[in-house]
Amino acid sequence: MSDRTPIFDDVVAAIGLDWAELQGGEEAQAAEVVSTAEEALS
Repeated sequence: MSDRTPIFDDVVAAIGLDWAELQGGEEAQAAEVVSTAEEALS
């Protein structure tokens, strides 16, 4: 995912995931978590 945002990196860090280790379904799940977080913060 080349269009990562700072909030995305913050959330990934907050949930203890290393972006470099995310693959496939995990990546999609992380993106969903971030989308939810962004909605909650907006």
